[in-house]
Amino acid sequence: MKRAILWLSAFGYGVFVASILMNRKDRRRKDARRLIDLNLATEKELLELKGIGEVFAARIVENRPYATKLDLVGRRVVPTAAYEMIKDAVTVTHVA
Repeated sequence: MKRAILWLSAFGYGVFVASILMNRKDRRRKDARRLIDLNLATEKELLELKGIGEVFAARIVENRPYATKLDLVGRRVVPTAAYEMIKDAVTVTHVA
């Protein structure tokens, strides 16, 4: 009886841990889908980013294409403070 209880509790713990790990993978996939591509986004999509107003959104579109998201600061398209607010919400795909 004790072995059965031990086995069931170990099995339950394993299922619990597996569900947490699966949930993390799903969350990462959802986060990756929410990233806004600096080379493809419309001005309207860029306006959804915290710290980006109409002027910065227009400047981002005008200065395309970007090789990396750091180009925003390197080319002085947006100030460092604005970049720090959006860096985790944007990505860059290479446009041929």
